[in-house]
Amino acid sequence: MRIIRNLLFVLLSIISLSVKADIYSAATIEELNNSLMEFLEKRVAGKTLVVLPLENFFVQPTHPAFYVKDDKFQLFITRASSKAKLSRRQYLKELILTQYEQEFSDPMVPEFIGNLQQKNVPIIVVTRNVSGSINKIPYLEVWTWQYLFDKGIDLSKSPIGSKQIMFNKKYKKINGTYPTFYKGLLSCNSREGENSPQSIIAYLLSQELKWLPDVIYVVDKERNYIESLIQQFKSIRSDIQVEGFVYSPDVKNNTELSISEFSKFWEDLIVRLNAFLC
Repeated sequence: MRIIRNLLFVLLSIISLSVKADIYSAATIEELNNSLMEFLEKRVAGKTLVVLPLENFFVQPTHPAFYVKDDKFQLFITRASSKAKLSRRQYLKELILTQYEQEFSDPMVPEFIGNLQQKNVPIIVVTRNVSGSINKIPYLEVWTWQYLFDKGIDLSKSPIGSKQIMFNKKYKKINGTYPTFYKGLLSCNSREGENSPQSIIAYLLSQELKWLPDVIYVVDKERNYIESLIQQFKSIRSDIQVEGFVYSPDVKNNTELSISEFSKFWEDLIVRLNAFLC
């Protein structure tokens, strides 16, 4: 039994080492840009991939009510949220994206994307949002892509930016549609543990694009997500080099709103959510 236990320990150690990767941090796009540009000088562009998040990177709401941290305000969010229809609660992110003013997480985002595109590095932008028709928008993935385009981000300039793929063979239909890859934007239709971005990204590369890069850079605000994506890539090909960046810009903390203004904002938001057509 001791021999078996020792053998298992060795095997687990080997697996642990195989998924080990460097994870850095960046508080600004300038930091991220400088680090990646330095790394990319040593890489072959056609064998490299950069994976970026849509939310909290390309888009984040501007309204101060989304950033109040004071505990006394949280009660009003809880009270308003309790009035949300169960069938609509899962579409809160789509509502905020399409009906509230958005901005880049950092004014340098377009310049950063331009720098990547000048090096001809493939880019995938990932969101858990649904695709297809929602609230009178015929195709949310097309709407989102066009929104970024109008803001100066043309994802089709990536070497994989011409691809349009529907994942209707392996993944679950949510809200009547499947996950899609539209010109560089991956909409995962992730709901209640279904259609995880990690799995879909790996499937996109290995089965749909039939292309596995030698080096992948993953950017996200969540370290756990980066680590799980690293494990997903390593499960496909153990020699893929994956490096992560935890992007954590300063979070707004607006205290200029009165309690009545804050309460009304969230009550109005829930009214909009309940009327949201899915």
